[in-house]
Amino acid sequence: VAYLWLAIQYGMSMLICGGTASGKTTTLNAMALFIQQDMKVVSIEETRELNLPHPNWIPGLTREGFGGEARR
Repeated sequence: VAYLWLAIQYGMSMLICGGTASGKTTTLNAMALFIQQDMKVVSIEETRELNLPHPNWIPGLTREGFGGEARR
């Protein structure tokens, strides 16, 4: 945890990935407490699960809809 804290403090980029029920969301929620308010956070998810209390958070999705056509 100390390593991740230092990485966040010094502005290192991170990629959190893994299989179903591997703890990705829990890890990100715990790490979000260490992110400074002036840092930018970008998340890209297949299904929107994160809800980070951060003013500079940019959430993204990997797809807009099913069947080859985006919802309007």
